[in-house]
Parts: sequence; structure tokens; C-alpha cells
Amino acid sequence: MMDNKRSIVLALRTLLRPIVRLLITLGFNARDFIEVAKTVYVEVATQQYGKRGRPTNMSRVAVLTGLTRREVARLRKVSSHDPLQLADPMVPVGRILSTWHQEPRLLDRQGQPRLLTLNPEFTRLVEQHRGDIPVQTLISELQAAGAIEISGGMVRALSRYFMPFELDPQAIERFGRVLGDAGNSIAHNLLAPSRGNSFFEGRAVSELVSANAADAFRKFLDRSGQNFLEAVDDWLTDHAEKGGEHTTRLGVGIYTIHHID
Repeated sequence: MMDNKRSIVLALRTLLRPIVRLLITLGFNARDFIEVAKTVYVEVATQQYGKRGRPTNMSRVAVLTGLTRREVARLRKVSSHDPLQLADPMVPVGRILSTWHQEPRLLDRQGQPRLLTLNPEFTRLVEQHRGDIPVQTLISELQAAGAIEISGGMVRALSRYFMPFELDPQAIERFGRVLGDAGNSIAHNLLAPSRGNSFFEGRAVSELVSANAADAFRKFLDRSGQNFLEAVDDWLTDHAEKGGEHTTRLGVGIYTIHHID
């Protein structure tokens, strides 16, 4: 069991690196990630580990997830009523911006965040929420993210939310779907009772390729991979059942392996 746990930890660390890299870039903090992870634990335990096709009861979900029954009840409520409800705004920079947009003393007559003097008003606001992070570090992060503008000793709010780097929301959702599809297939194969029930999954990779060949490989894969995907798309189209009741989601994905960390 200890070897299994070590393997799980190593696999998780590898899996989470690209996810955490994206989350940090988008200003999504560890506390909110943990909240989402706990919610998914409860969802999966409830939906997939029940007996005789019924949802898992709360006590068994608590045993399977290691959460308290009270926490399971709270997370079930979040999941069913508002799956986007998170633990807290971005801490602490999100609290700074949120307070600035909500605290009456920091608003103008139109209800918008008013200009603040860098010292002492804005510095005092930052100090209220900084925790153990230096004031100047938070100010620099807010500036770099385009959330504030400092000019002539005055600070202007440019954004209500802290997002260090903005991406297309659809591209972010695709990121999750692609990793989810790959993860579902690999998890299915690990848990499949026999090889006959496994999904196709394979890789072609070498550690000895010249770094100078990376561009050539990318062009080769763009050409060959696209041809393969078009052939798969033709097959799927030929087997599509429009308006049918007994349909399923099928497909295949191709991705480049290139160590960039």
C-alpha cells in the first residue's frame, strides 16, 4: 500500500504541474483549488460509488473522501445550487480589490471606487489584507496585472478582479476537457477488470532527439496528425446516428510531448 501511495503522489505531482501553472497565471489560488477538489471528491463518491445504482449516502461519502459529514453536506449543497461558489476571493489581492469596490468610504458619489492617495489611503487598504506578504509586493502584483494605475501619488482601480494573465474562457474550458478526456481513458484502463475492456492509449516518445529537430517534428506532426484526425472524423461521421437514443461520445486526441519546464 505504501508503494501505491508513493506512486499516487508522484503521479499527482506530475499531473498537477500544468494545471497549477495555468491556475497561478490566471490568479486562481490554492485555497479555491482545494475547495473545488473537495467538491469533486464529493461528486464522484456520490455518483459513482453508490450501491445498486443509487447515490452514495452521506456517511459512506464521508468515509470514502475523509471529509466530515457536515462538510459533505455543505459541498453537496454548493455543487447542486452553485458549482462556481468558491471558498474566498483571490487572497489577499482579491480582497483588496473587493473591499475597494464595496466599502462605502472608498466609493465616490456614483458608487464607483474613488481615487486613493498612495500614502496613506491605498497603503492602509493593502495593509488590512496583506497577511504576511510585503505591501510593495502586493502593489507590484496589482500593477503588473493591470488591476490598478498609479500616477502622481494617486491610485486608480482598473479592475474588480485580480487576473495576472487573461485567456479566452473557451480555451480554458477546452484545457479542462482535453485533460479530462485523457485522464478518463487512463483511469479506465487502470481500473478495467481485463485488458479486453481497455481503451486504446499509447505514446511514441524518445529522450534522445536533437533539440534542433523540434521544429521539424512539429511540422511533421501538424501534417501527419491532421491527416489521421481527418480520417477519424470521416469514420465518426459515417457512424453517426442523428436523433438516435442509443448514442455515446467517441473520439481520439493527439498531443505533442515536449519538455518545456
